[in-house]
Amino acid sequence: MDAIAFKGKNEPKQTQHQLDEAVHDMVSGIYALRGIAFDALVVGDTVSVPLFMDEEWFQLKAVYAGNEDIKWKGEKWNCALIHPVIQTGRIWKNPDDLAVYITNDANRIPLLAETRILFGSIKMELTNASGLRSPLGFVPN
Repeated sequence: MDAIAFKGKNEPKQTQHQLDEAVHDMVSGIYALRGIAFDALVVGDTVSVPLFMDEEWFQLKAVYAGNEDIKWKGEKWNCALIHPVIQTGRIWKNPDDLAVYITNDANRIPLLAETRILFGSIKMELTNASGLRSPLGFVPN
């Protein structure tokens, strides 16, 4: 399987790369982390998925930070909290400035991602979930 990468704006340079195994981009990599068995981890454990970005292979690593209840659509959800390992300096000040919350129910939905950046913050919240394999598993209030 091949991947084609484009680099540059005005006259993008195209390169072709041979992919020998399953690989993710940044967004699908974070989504793939939802398949990790968080109940087998202890706080501080690191997990990873293979990533191909900017013409480079590397492991997208994330640190498990425990479970936390969050509110979504008026309901309380028990979620696994992970901190993808990020490069500090240009955009982020601290290595745990990106937080992703994944439900601890059978659906493993990435409900929320929040990040503090040097000049503010970004919050990404799921707006809808449909076609799920299991009933929604929120914690009764």
